[in-house]
Amino acid sequence: MVGDNQEGKDYVFGSILINKIKCSNNCVFCKAGSLDYPDDLSEESVAQLEHDTKYFFEKGIKTVDVSGSEPLKYSGIIPYLRRIRSLFDTIIVLDPGLKLANENFAKAFIRTGFDRIVLPIYGSAPAVHDACVQNKRAFKKLVAGIRNLQKFKKDHQQIEITTIILKQNKHNIVDLAMFLRDELGFSGIVVNAPMATEEGVGSFFDEFSVSFASIRDVILGLSKIEGMSFDFKYIPLCIFSEEELRWFNRHGRRMTFFNVFYTYNLPDGKKYEDHAKYVKRYREQVHFPTCDKCYLKKNNICSGILRLHYTKNARYRFHAITKETYDEIKPIIICGSVNKQDG
Repeated sequence: MVGDNQEGKDYVFGSILINKIKCSNNCVFCKAGSLDYPDDLSEESVAQLEHDTKYFFEKGIKTVDVSGSEPLKYSGIIPYLRRIRSLFDTIIVLDPGLKLANENFAKAFIRTGFDRIVLPIYGSAPAVHDACVQNKRAFKKLVAGIRNLQKFKKDHQQIEITTIILKQNKHNIVDLAMFLRDELGFSGIVVNAPMATEEGVGSFFDEFSVSFASIRDVILGLSKIEGMSFDFKYIPLCIFSEEELRWFNRHGRRMTFFNVFYTYNLPDGKKYEDHAKYVKRYREQVHFPTCDKCYLKKNNICSGILRLHYTKNARYRFHAITKETYDEIKPIIICGSVNKQDG
């Protein structure tokens, strides 16, 4: 979503979650459970999908993202996407991408007229990516799916590639960026810090999470790559020194940091109350003593660090950012709010 939000402006999108279908992957940071065979929606889930779609349309929401565990696994996804094409200006799909390895399915998906698909990739080779998603066939299928999209998609349709810096791939992220550039022809990637789904999963957060020190080292390595742009999410600028931030900007590195964390925009209704509380928990942000000296906090430019991230990195040497540094590095910071939640 980074590219959609501009400094000082609010960005709102509706989240349509097709989350009753299990995923073909069993990612180390998710542990949702793997199912490598079709598992369709129940009648109740289809009714909820229709309710959500109608809700956002009647609310006048212009952009929706269709996500869940693996929405492309839903047998009715192609006719559904075709039908909602006339309802929304922008349709974004988030999916692991494995079904797109089937050329006929990829063509049918493209014909729905979607605007953007967001695909995650965690390594430059099967050994790395498949270790992260715990599916031995995932890398080859995903790469085949990406190539199908590149071959047949329309000019207005975008492919957004994302990754997460994990213990399992932190030494491969630089190679991944060069693989995307040299082998698949991408000029940009969105890079995330690892997320915990909620504090209750702290028991296995250490199995995949990396320290801010490691994240900093990875990003410094990425900054040396020519011909690639990087959008960083959930990665606070204060893990870098002011001089490092100025170096990114002075050397013309296309690196942006997204400083305001967003949540899902869920339809009203009792069925969503628990989910909304759960989302709020794992997106909760905190400020800490260093923030009191930082220009970003004083001017509501940064909304803090995710609570669990700070808990795991409380002894890290954070760097408060001065107004002088901010004035110089403004081009690499994206401000504003996305799906701002009241209360």
